Amino acid sequence: MSVGADPDPTVRPVRVCHINLYSYPALWRDPARPSQPTGGAELQQAMIARAAARRGVDSSFVTLDVGQGREIVVDRLRILAAYRREQGLPGLRFFHPRLSGLYRALRRADADVYFLACGDGFLGVVAWIVRRLRRRLVLRIVSDADCDPRRQITSTFKDPWLYRYGIRRVDVVLAQTEQQREMLRRNFGIESEVVADMVAPWPRLTPPEERDIDVIWVAHLRALKRPEMFVELAQRLPRYRFHLIGGDPQQGNVYLEQLRVVARGVPNLTLHGSLGQDETLGLFDRARLLVNTSDIEGLPNTFYQAWVRAIPVVSFLDPDQRIVSHGLGAAVPDFETLVATVRDLLADEPRRRALGQQAVTFMRTHYDPERLIEPYLAVFRRFAPVRPAIGEPLLPASAR
Repeated sequence: MSVGADPDPTVRPVRVCHINLYSYPALWRDPARPSQPTGGAELQQAMIARAAARRGVDSSFVTLDVGQGREIVVDRLRILAAYRREQGLPGLRFFHPRLSGLYRALRRADADVYFLACGDGFLGVVAWIVRRLRRRLVLRIVSDADCDPRRQITSTFKDPWLYRYGIRRVDVVLAQTEQQREMLRRNFGIESEVVADMVAPWPRLTPPEERDIDVIWVAHLRALKRPEMFVELAQRLPRYRFHLIGGDPQQGNVYLEQLRVVARGVPNLTLHGSLGQDETLGLFDRARLLVNTSDIEGLPNTFYQAWVRAIPVVSFLDPDQRIVSHGLGAAVPDFETLVATVRDLLADEPRRRALGQQAVTFMRTHYDPERLIEPYLAVFRRFAPVRPAIGEPLLPASAR
């Protein structure tokens, strides 16, 4: 079957189970409630799952139980609840209800392929379960930190060795960039395939004269994102309007409250905390520049959200040199250069608009929303025929 071809109606559709415990807000929108905060990895996996389902893939999704019920169907996706985050006794909850609940949900999905985007020890847990189910596991890399044991984001002592256990038991690793592919080869001895991220349908462009936010910053509030730099940037450029959007839906907003203390006395800076997707994109529509101050990244969703809106990106990091080589903004080496670059771009409207137009052209050329799903479909269908009953041995590669 050629890449991107429609499925043969005489063949059972490939079954793919997506695993992201925090993706529920990206999958289901309650009309009676405002949109809920969600991260870039969650949005990416939701877009992949929906696009695959539209192309005939039998798709399911395992998330936390947030009160939605054991199993519901939304947009052709079976959403299976694993466990409630607050359940269980400290010290024992790792085994029950978390490990036991996750195992039951993945078994209930009964997929050919399990698909995960994860950079911590959760990968090892999922890999162990998928091997017990005799199924295939595909990992999508979401940050350069996932490719470097020295830079991994860990929350417990178990994370590093669980991650190493898991990544060596993945059937296919999908990287965002050539840099990530080289890092995986160098640090783990693992080969990977570079696959483009998904993007949402093109938005309506807001006319330049209607944009009333000079600089926007959007990310989870974590130390490696270095939001304090954005606060100092706003302080150094008092004539311009800065908006910072970010919190941590998983950990609460402790960091945000600390940042509010740092931001006192910076009247041109608005701190929004965690916002839902609709509210966040509404602020993007009003922005002139996006600034990224992260110490380590992959290819952030915020870059795509900016570029499709003709917003240049100014960043310390430039994945695969895309910003510089395609004229999508500016890559800066240090804070003083960041201040000077943002000041110059805000003062030079013709140049800023030209960079924005180049960004739109780049996205339309390289990120056709209808074709981005095709490499994922090719990977999913690669393993469709290899599907013994749960518990039976997998066919060796030579028999495929």
